[in-house]
Amino acid sequence: MHKGKIVLAGSAGAGKTTLVFRIQDDQFIQDIPSTVNSSYYEKRIIKNDQKHSLYIWDTAGQEKFRSITSIYFRNTHIGLLVFNVQSIESYNEIRFWYSQFKQKSGCDSILYLIASKCDEARKVASEDGERLAQELGMKYFETSSKTGQGVDVLIDDLIETVVSYKKQEKEEQLQFKDKEKSGDCC
Repeated sequence: MHKGKIVLAGSAGAGKTTLVFRIQDDQFIQDIPSTVNSSYYEKRIIKNDQKHSLYIWDTAGQEKFRSITSIYFRNTHIGLLVFNVQSIESYNEIRFWYSQFKQKSGCDSILYLIASKCDEARKVASEDGERLAQELGMKYFETSSKTGQGVDVLIDDLIETVVSYKKQEKEEQLQFKDKEKSGDCC
């Protein structure tokens, strides 16, 4: 079984929680109160006859919780940095979340830039999201939790990333063990 820790981060109102519910249960729940602290979900998927578990942490985006939120970034395989296409402010705060993630994760996390609410009128163009993702070396996805647009493609990519990440981790462990046996280590 492939397991991966995924943490969502972004400003309050970015659409993190509704995205988690769409990923988890393929449903849209409107008018969800802002997340306080964090919430944990597990998404189990069978793909290509293999079992996968995505351990998803939904974090609070309000400024007063930011020091607590960054605790959840530690040892994270994948970070989903979410912004609302209707909010230039949430888009502009992505650089903050990116730097926090890089400082606190403690490992080579793979980061995604997720544009949410893509079914609504936009204040942030697709090109702006693509440009920022490219600049920061992130994968870019546009989603709508309301319609489900882009969510299945995102889930498939997350699974592929977890499988690839775990394969790389195993290879690095084997290389380390080989160095220990040959005396090349330390």
